[in-house]
Amino acid sequence: MAELKKIYINDIADLTKAMLENASKKHKSVIGYCIFVEGDHYCVLTPEYENEKEEDKTIRKLIHILVQRPDICEKFAQFVLPPARFHEREAKKAAKNKD
Repeated sequence: MAELKKIYINDIADLTKAMLENASKKHKSVIGYCIFVEGDHYCVLTPEYENEKEEDKTIRKLIHILVQRPDICEKFAQFVLPPARFHEREAKKAAKNKD
């Protein structure tokens, strides 16, 4: 029988970060968004962009990937849309109160 190995979320995040840093030494830019969620604990890794043009290009690539894979798009939307809507409502409230 296979042995179960316990790997903590911080270890996974650290390993992924190290792999992305290693890849960025070999390549000019690396796209990597990683969100690890476990209970009330999470780790987020996001890329750093050299300029706005590079960021726009990356976003277009990610949109293309999501359009090609509806299953991934659906799961991503379940996770991202609720908090995005929350922040939109908060910004509207702040703008309304500012006037």
